[in-house]
Parts: sequence; structure tokens; C-alpha cells
Amino acid sequence: VGGRERSGKRHKSGSGSGSGARGGKGGRDWVVRKKEQMRNKGYDVAPDSKYTARKRKRII
Repeated sequence: VGGRERSGKRHKSGSGSGSGARGGKGGRDWVVRKKEQMRNKGYDVAPDSKYTARKRKRII
């Protein structure tokens, strides 16, 4: 753009949300481990499926 400096904010490069890269709380592994802990304590927990820890559609 004809000699003009761009001053817009730039996004950091990396993976999408970031939570998967750090292995943060709420990932599939964490959820499965937590459900297993709850089962061992005697709680009634829904069985794991291929949809366990999937994100839900955003409803506006």
C-alpha cells in the first residue's frame, strides 16, 4: 500500500485455540481421566463415547 506503514495488530502464529497445544484443562484426556476418577469414587458417570469432550455448536 503506497509507502504507508501498517499499524494493525498481528495475530501470533500457532495452532488454533491453543488449549490443545498446552494440554490444558478441558481437553479429551483430562475429561476421560476425570470421569474415571469420579467412577472410582462411586459416582454415576455417563459412558465415554466418540463424542466425549467435543465442543458444542455455537447457538446465537
